[in-house]
Amino acid sequence: MVDPLTRLAVIHGTDKFGYHDYTPNYHTLFSHLRESPVRLMEIGVGGYQDADRGGESLEMWRDYFEAGQITGIDIQKKEMDLGDRVAILQGSQIDAAFLAELVKTRGPFDIIIDDGSHQNEHVVMSFQLLFPTLAAGGIYVAEDVQTSFFPRFGGSLELSPPNSVGFFQAMLWQMPEDVVRISRFHNMIALQKAGATPPPKPGKATRSINARDLTDDPEGQLAAQMQALPDDTLLEITFSDPLPDELGDLFARLFVEIDHREIAINFPDAATGALAPLTYGMHVERGCAVLVKGQNDYPSNFAFDFNHPRAKANFAAMEKLLLREGRERGLLLLADILTRAGEDARVDRLLARAEEIGASSRSFFNAAVRRRKITQDWDGAGRLLDRAVALYPDDYRIRSQLGAIFMKDKDPQAAVEQFQKAVELAPRDVLVRIQLATALARIDRLDEAIEHARKGVEMAPSHAGHKVQLGRLLIAAGNLEEGIETLKAALELDPDNANALRQLSRAHDARGDRAAALAAIKRALELRPDSHEYLRWQERLERG
Repeated sequence: MVDPLTRLAVIHGTDKFGYHDYTPNYHTLFSHLRESPVRLMEIGVGGYQDADRGGESLEMWRDYFEAGQITGIDIQKKEMDLGDRVAILQGSQIDAAFLAELVKTRGPFDIIIDDGSHQNEHVVMSFQLLFPTLAAGGIYVAEDVQTSFFPRFGGSLELSPPNSVGFFQAMLWQMPEDVVRISRFHNMIALQKAGATPPPKPGKATRSINARDLTDDPEGQLAAQMQALPDDTLLEITFSDPLPDELGDLFARLFVEIDHREIAINFPDAATGALAPLTYGMHVERGCAVLVKGQNDYPSNFAFDFNHPRAKANFAAMEKLLLREGRERGLLLLADILTRAGEDARVDRLLARAEEIGASSRSFFNAAVRRRKITQDWDGAGRLLDRAVALYPDDYRIRSQLGAIFMKDKDPQAAVEQFQKAVELAPRDVLVRIQLATALARIDRLDEAIEHARKGVEMAPSHAGHKVQLGRLLIAAGNLEEGIETLKAALELDPDNANALRQLSRAHDARGDRAAALAAIKRALELRPDSHEYLRWQERLERG
């Protein structure tokens, strides 16, 4: 049985449930505000650069807070209508002037959620700019803080500044005057601002222990207490303020190690204490810390385990709900998850349900066409793409896919028309130029094909495959010397490119250099010994 927020997450298709396990925690944090006219702001709308993609979590918040005003911001321009209570503005999460104007016109906010760039520096800067503007009693959440341990996001095991987990961890020692509670869950940190109404205690039954009763091994004692508790039970530790050093060290380390699954991805030798796997969440206030007993082992989305028991249970609950209620975005998110899990039959059921309810988004066509390609249902893929082009005539990726289907259907003239339109719509996209070059060669328009292939190589000079394609076309046009030089340049980039060696062998043979041709094809066969085509070509050369 899923909670009300998780249900909304599933049907609207936000990855805050499924790839992540966030919405049960959000429900814990926000349920007491559900009937209030809250003002909520979320950093990050989703959908990357596409103006009409994203917004799934904004729809979830809109329906959860039925009297609330919802604001989303994104660095990319977004054009979508999510109803009168939802506004989406374009701007940066670290643009002080933009944020100040936003708070002035749409705030003060009762809830702020940072699901933006996840760059550590940005997380810290956004908090410093926005938390002071939060309404009294409001809640600020930093999401996906596992990037604190990922070097490519500016993270480190030492939590070297700027580091989001390290930044918030420091507050445990001396909690700021305007903060009354810091909560920590897997990949999430929430801070409650001081206000007239004290925040409700999270969770169910509570067992209390005084820090004075802990001996020389507080972690061992607390771990034993937690082991004995049923899941979802709260263990409350009371202490004098300020936090005792030894207990402070323990809580500070646990605050980090709650993300032990993420830490292990980049730092597999890092040690984890006994409490972390048993602690589903922790809440620290002045004079009190609460540990929530639960299995803290949900897989990281950076190394997702599709066979994890909790993940599998979540997927089953999602599937049951979506097949019954049938919302397009939710069906597509779960179809993506189960595609990655290799659950083809379940994916087909979800996509059939999506088609049944009239799904028409680009995401639907991408997913459905991908399945048709896998099953080699080229006619079905073509019909879907015909519909998609009619709905999205200016989407070059759909045009490109339709062109590829025409190539499979041995209709290169129709493919050329689609690829030409794709190039007009996206002249800087290298792949569609190479696709167009291939299609033009099929209808003997070699000069045009070479022109587009040259342009593709100019735009992506370090891509060996595009150089191979240009070399092949040059050889077909009889320009052997340039073709050979182009293929050699491809092999400098990728010495083990068997196709480049095969084309080079052809060029040497056409030039009458059988020894060079044999050397090239023999090297190609070392790389692809099971290729009958390469073997036959070698035999032909050896026969002379």
